[in-house]
Amino acid sequence: MVDLAAAFSLYGDRLPTGTRVGIGSASGGGGGWLADACVAAGLTVPILDAATRAELDRMIPSYGSSQNPVDATAQAIVQSGYAELARQIAASDAIDAVIMIVSARLAASFEREQHRLAEVAAGSNKPIVLWSYTLPGADTVRILSQIGYPLFTSMQSCARAVAAMAHYRAVRERLHAPAPVTGPAEA
Repeated sequence: MVDLAAAFSLYGDRLPTGTRVGIGSASGGGGGWLADACVAAGLTVPILDAATRAELDRMIPSYGSSQNPVDATAQAIVQSGYAELARQIAASDAIDAVIMIVSARLAASFEREQHRLAEVAAGSNKPIVLWSYTLPGADTVRILSQIGYPLFTSMQSCARAVAAMAHYRAVRERLHAPAPVTGPAEA
């Protein structure tokens, strides 16, 4: 429940328009693992569009992958940062939400990127959430909370929270859709 509350409190006004998720990672293994959790939660992990992949390929070394999950490699994360990777994935019309896989144990990389991460979080019309495969440090939690990112420590809870946001938006739109107009012969 706390994970759901965190996701909805930060992205309640920008819920995903569908179930397509883009995954960004410094490790292909973690991306595959999270993709499985997303599918189990009812999300889809589509291949990214050609234009987004071309942009990503400019920053990702040849041994990475821009397909989805995006394996940016540790080298690209060090050079370009989590913020740039999240921004490029979120720009794709092929996805409705972004999950970034991070190591939140140490705050140093998040301190360096704090301003840029804040810009990306505020500027995206899609939710961007983070899953840490390491136990997060208190400073990292504080930074990410202040700049507008929910941080999950459970991969399954992260995937379920994104799925719940997408499901809630779909139900809300269906309930608030105008009733069909019926003609005299149909009445």
